[in-house]
Amino acid sequence: MNLLLQRIIGSSFAYYSRLIDGTINPHFYGRDRVLSLIQNQLPIVWAGLHGQNRLASVIASYFVTPNEKPVCAIVAGDHRQVMMESYYRNIGFDTYAVGMEEDTFGGARELLRAIKDLKSGRIAYLFLAIDGPDGPALIPKPGVAYIAQRAEAFIIPVTFASPQAIQLKSRWDQMAIPVPFSDVYIYFGPSLAISNKMKIDEILSLVSESLRTADQKVKALAARPSDEDYRQSP
Repeated sequence: MNLLLQRIIGSSFAYYSRLIDGTINPHFYGRDRVLSLIQNQLPIVWAGLHGQNRLASVIASYFVTPNEKPVCAIVAGDHRQVMMESYYRNIGFDTYAVGMEEDTFGGARELLRAIKDLKSGRIAYLFLAIDGPDGPALIPKPGVAYIAQRAEAFIIPVTFASPQAIQLKSRWDQMAIPVPFSDVYIYFGPSLAISNKMKIDEILSLVSESLRTADQKVKALAARPSDEDYRQSP
């Protein structure tokens, strides 16, 4: 796929995302858990699932970042890079193109730049899909642990569900495509405080468990919505 076509596809995805963001009815659960982290400008890694990426752009729309700091996302540094950079940049995200496998860490300049920017407070927060770009589903790549460990960041598990979404069940991640004027449920799990003394495997275990729990909770909320801990406005 040539670069121009990748940019066009990425921009088209972004246009659709902006349309969705302007029409959906968002339902936030657990947001008060993370507002203080944002307001205190602490380093934050939003840890989500690849299949819910198309629902995730709502985060940037409903959270005011301190001092207008950039919101950033990790994209795969492979044949999909140009397309995903075009998508994210057109919805207001900066990007870092890195590999999420352990053997890419040593020479990954973008990865080191992301860690430096996160730890120094230059960026508001960093979003990444823990099981992307190619799965398996719900299995976190070492990258999320490495970034959080080196930046001594807080990892916030965040999951999304929409009863009206189109679900691509044949894909490994069963990607959910939101539709206009739908309900989108967003669940924030308890934040995970990560130190540079923690082992990568320990962090990955915490992330895996917290994302699985958060995913179960958001699906239950979407199936049987409740007013408990509900926040719709910023």
